[in-house]
Amino acid sequence: LAEAVRLRAPFHIEFRILRPGQGVRWIECRSMPELLSDGVFLGHGIMLDVTERKREQHQADLMKAALGHVREAFYLMDAEGYFVQVNAEACRATGYSPEELQAMSVFQLNPDFTAEDWVAHWHLLTSQGSRLLEARHRTKGGRPYEVEVSANYFEYDGQGYNLALVRDISERKRIEQTLRFIAI
Repeated sequence: LAEAVRLRAPFHIEFRILRPGQGVRWIECRSMPELLSDGVFLGHGIMLDVTERKREQHQADLMKAALGHVREAFYLMDAEGYFVQVNAEACRATGYSPEELQAMSVFQLNPDFTAEDWVAHWHLLTSQGSRLLEARHRTKGGRPYEVEVSANYFEYDGQGYNLALVRDISERKRIEQTLRFIAI
């Protein structure tokens, strides 16, 4: 603040106050300081209660941190099958960066999945709310691997989304195949 006054530059600060009966509130202050000739500080500005914005940002940050710790690959897809959001496990499993995945669709990750398959999947998902299915994904390097997909439908801000949690089940499939071979 002293530096802003000295430079006669606008400043922006956020701080917390304790309001009786309301608890902690966040205040944002934007001001243009003015130092009068007699050495008196005069500030022109506004103060806003930004508590709700701070709470919403905290919730968003918390959700992002939580999704970063989910052991399954997390894919949030729009109604056309394009990835809107992914987590670190999705990147680790596929070898793609978050930016690469968010420029892709489910059809590029699962080459066996056609546009017709997506329409049928979307129809079932929107009517049932969730689905559990098995599929085959392909890494950036081209290696296929078996996955179990827990697909969940929800709407936000008037648009439908598919939130999919994906687990690599390649090892389980190899063991099942070995057991079937041994049983023959």
